[in-house]
Amino acid sequence: MRQEDAFDDAEKQTIFERAQGKCQICREAVDPSDAEYDHVPVPHTLGGKIVIENGRLVHSACHPRGPVQAKAAAEEG
Repeated sequence: MRQEDAFDDAEKQTIFERAQGKCQICREAVDPSDAEYDHVPVPHTLGGKIVIENGRLVHSACHPRGPVQAKAAAEEG
């Protein structure tokens, strides 16, 4: 069953390929085992939709957490 805040595997693969395997925050290569998928421009925690157009590839360390970090990252990104 799909989690309400998660992209499915096919969506993750599409987002990964669209980003050419690079973190959309630091622009460094992302190992698939360290990949996370962020929702932008509106984070899911702030009401953003879970659609592939709103997804971006990020490292786990780069992934914004909480509304303040998420808002700042969305403005950067």
